[in-house]
Amino acid sequence: MDQISFNNSRNDRTLYEDLAFFEKYKQKVEKITPSNDELERTLDQIESHNRDLVASMSNIEELFKVFVNSIKGPKDRKLAHLKELNEKDQKLKNEIIEAQANLIEKRSENEELKIDQEHIENLKATITCNLQMEKETLETLAEGNYFMERY
Repeated sequence: MDQISFNNSRNDRTLYEDLAFFEKYKQKVEKITPSNDELERTLDQIESHNRDLVASMSNIEELFKVFVNSIKGPKDRKLAHLKELNEKDQKLKNEIIEAQANLIEKRSENEELKIDQEHIENLKATITCNLQMEKETLETLAEGNYFMERY
């Protein structure tokens, strides 16, 4: 019985120690965790910075446009020439694609013709074989008639 009470007092002491530890931990967490007001202020600051960044970006874009327009002069002719070359290149690419499509179509037609030709060759061979058999049958019948007439 003494042992049971000893265990109970030991368990109680451990529970109190655990409770004290958790209270200290809870206080530390509360110190570290920002309040909703602090979070809202931080969010407002971030949104303000974002608006400033967007404004800066639009200013940079405007400055870039001014810069590009200032250097265009002689570059316009080169850009026009490059554009013309790109158009020619695109036309050639389109012609190549069209030629490849035509080639594929012709190959397909060729394959169909080869298949048709093979079919015709098979039919010729079958007809030739049938004619040969017919000829042999007629020759056999003719020989049979010859012998029948003779006897």
